[in-house]
Amino acid sequence: MSPNQFITVQRNQGVMVAHLLVPRMTASWVVQRALSELARMIWVHRPQHVLVNFGQVTAMSSELVGKLQELALRQQRRGGWLKLCGLSSTLREPFRILVQRDTMDICDSASQALDRAPASQDSGERSTIPRQCQPSSRQQRKHGHLRGIIRCISANSAFGSS
Repeated sequence: MSPNQFITVQRNQGVMVAHLLVPRMTASWVVQRALSELARMIWVHRPQHVLVNFGQVTAMSSELVGKLQELALRQQRRGGWLKLCGLSSTLREPFRILVQRDTMDICDSASQALDRAPASQDSGERSTIPRQCQPSSRQQRKHGHLRGIIRCISANSAFGSS
């Protein structure tokens, strides 16, 4: 697959792995450009499973959280999943609080996320998610009431380092 200014995309074990390349994903136009490119790659290549690697990202806007949740819901409707990896603890917290847990999984590393991925993208089975990527029932109860809060977040707020 082809590289571009905002993301690079490759396949690994039948999963589309997108590496975000912009350290500060805080400007709305940057978020929109990167995620529109990701959405285009998903549309063209039709992967069942997508992994977004935040390894180079140091700051992000709340708009990114909402847009990724939309993409994750689309993947679920197609019978697949979208996982995140490489998030620093600062960037991980907004996702843990704001994102409905059964929508997206957050893993420490790409290898952890791919650990239980299917051997090919054409597999009709949904892979088992590693236990360390699943929320506890306490976390589900604690954050279940935040389901719709993403829509209320201002696109101008930013998380991460200044």
